[in-house]
Amino acid sequence: MKTAIVRHILVKDKELASQLKKKILDGADFTKIAKQHSTCPSAKKGGELGEVKKGQLVTPIDKAVFSLAERELHGPIKSQFGWHLLEIKFRMDFYFCCWHSFSEVELISPFRTGPNFSLGSEVYTKIIAELNGCLGSSIIPDHSFP
Repeated sequence: MKTAIVRHILVKDKELASQLKKKILDGADFTKIAKQHSTCPSAKKGGELGEVKKGQLVTPIDKAVFSLAERELHGPIKSQFGWHLLEIKFRMDFYFCCWHSFSEVELISPFRTGPNFSLGSEVYTKIIAELNGCLGSSIIPDHSFP
């Protein structure tokens, strides 16, 4: 199953979305902009949608989340709700990522036990390395697979 960690800003006007995108690209804080301008309930969390599954979002946003580049600001993208600015933090296959805080991530792997244990260990190590790269530091410990 494909999943992604996503945040977005939703506004009614394309021009406002373009202005907000420029501000963010010029260094404004995404979280603050989302809290101030987004009409989505996720605005309270700085635009964080958390983990989403393929097919869970409205069609144009779902297509964008699972096809556009990660760690870039995209949009404005039109949906029936308005205009979205979208950041795909990262995507994963077959893993579920639960964000407890910015410094703690829990990965649940389907390969934890059974005949694929060694494959799971390799995949787990790769995912940890990718997450640390996304977060910009080694917040997540690189330890042996449990």
